[in-house]
Amino acid sequence: MPRVWAHQVRPTVINACAGLLLLMPLVILASLPAILNGFPILYDDSNVYVGFSKTLGAPYPPFYSAAVWAIGLIDMRAVIAVQAMIVVLMLAFAITRFTPASTPVIALAVAVLLVLTQLPWLTSWLTPDLLGGLGGLAVMLLTLPPKPAHPWASAVLLAVVAFACIAATASLLMLLPFALFCVAVRRLVAGSPDLDRAAWALLALLPLCAAISIAANYVISDNATLAKGSSARLFSKLADNRLAQPYLAEHCATDRIPACAHLSELESFDEAEQFLWGKDGAPSLARRLDAWDDRSGEYAHLSRRIILAYPGEAGHIAWRDTVILLRGLTFEKQSRELIPLAAPEGSVRGRIATRHPKMLPAFLDARQQQDTLRAIYPDRFYILSTLASYILLPLVLAVALIRRDRLLAPICIATLALLLGSAAVHGSLSSPVPRYNIKVSWLPWWAVTVALLRWPHGRCARPPGGR
Repeated sequence: MPRVWAHQVRPTVINACAGLLLLMPLVILASLPAILNGFPILYDDSNVYVGFSKTLGAPYPPFYSAAVWAIGLIDMRAVIAVQAMIVVLMLAFAITRFTPASTPVIALAVAVLLVLTQLPWLTSWLTPDLLGGLGGLAVMLLTLPPKPAHPWASAVLLAVVAFACIAATASLLMLLPFALFCVAVRRLVAGSPDLDRAAWALLALLPLCAAISIAANYVISDNATLAKGSSARLFSKLADNRLAQPYLAEHCATDRIPACAHLSELESFDEAEQFLWGKDGAPSLARRLDAWDDRSGEYAHLSRRIILAYPGEAGHIAWRDTVILLRGLTFEKQSRELIPLAAPEGSVRGRIATRHPKMLPAFLDARQQQDTLRAIYPDRFYILSTLASYILLPLVLAVALIRRDRLLAPICIATLALLLGSAAVHGSLSSPVPRYNIKVSWLPWWAVTVALLRWPHGRCARPPGGR
């Protein structure tokens, strides 16, 4: 028994304690904005995630809301703690997978990433946007290394991808082509034509996630669609950019289009997404026309017809909004992400008062509600830091290609592709909100960090596939 303690149990206990000592400060750092705020950071759409039952009638997948509800039964702040632990463990594993760094160096690298990027603010937010970037990182970890990870690690990564896809439809639209791209990069650049079981499982999982999303929408709202509300959002984008109005004016005389009866109202819109949300508290046109549900597919079909009628203009709008997203380096201090939230009954405050009444005092006392949160958001620092990562990433890629680093070069190529692909998906289908770019803009610093940890040891310091 003493030998078992000395040679097996004791080292395991010591390693576990050392891991906890390194993990806890990083978890605190990853959730620091929420800690300083005194409450999870919220915005208007958070009322859906706070009130799980409301999700069943809203144009949002119910899965993230269900997780928030389950964890929030303990305390809503526990949701942020769980997100912070996931972020820290994902970053640590991603660095471990691609570099020969020791545990203290990995912990230091994670801390540096949490300082240089806006990951702590994403983590502190009650929103599934965090999962988009983590899902992309998991895809790279599953497809790029020539040798597979431990089966348990692969299972966890697949779970991260799956939850990212079913929690936000935009993540599914982004990660499905991205996984195929990573497989192509692995074959062409890394020189690894054979896929392991984890990569094959990923390629099978993504269509399954789409099927789950369609099935959930059918069960909840009797509407077998991938993304409930997507047609309303696309039509709203076309109306905001004055493409829907001339099309309706030209075709209303010959075609039976429900929106034609409201053409004058559409032409009077003077605010972004007024079709979706209305103005001055009045019911939105999307609600009155049942465009959110769109069970008949009327607005999906109408949006396609408008795009086909004006392909050049629609392409220009998509390109313009993609560029705007890539230039969106920080949250806008005047936008709804950081400002105090209003108090109507259906708002976030109303949902917290109804679903989590014990948390209402903490919500009201939070910096966000006192309008002091914006003062501690270092937007200028993040602008400089993100721009620096955008400049360094192509340079690192060039050096990796020169050194023929068949692991680092695919990482850089995939990171660039994810950054551009995310902007293209969101820029084509919705309004160019900066937070859509912020959820993946931290990845270039991760790729640069991997390069800095690999190069001192040489490009072959570790057998491909890592630990």
